[in-house]
Amino acid sequence: VWGSGQQRRNLLHGADAAYVMLRVIESGATGPVNIGYEDDTSVAELVDLVCDVTGRHPEVVFDVAKPDGQARKSANADLLRSLTDSYRPQITLRAGIEDMLHWYERRFTERPSA
Repeated sequence: VWGSGQQRRNLLHGADAAYVMLRVIESGATGPVNIGYEDDTSVAELVDLVCDVTGRHPEVVFDVAKPDGQARKSANADLLRSLTDSYRPQITLRAGIEDMLHWYERRFTERPSA
């Protein structure tokens, strides 16, 4: 994994992103609106979660010779909350990873019917 794994990132499921974008458009707001939320996850936590969801636990190596980049990228959601009646994401990070895994399994492991 590139960097120490301590860098933190703001992650949002595509369905939640689409929903809040629609709500922002419907609000009539003009100008930029950050659709992220303050919740953030470290890269190491994300790796652990992916391993847990997949049931695979490889040796994870963090390449500290590579830069972490910005230590924390987290959004300020004050404007977003005011435009969307304090909407909060509905799909947890775990559920999103589980959905992605199930999609991948269906897409790439099922044999086409003859």
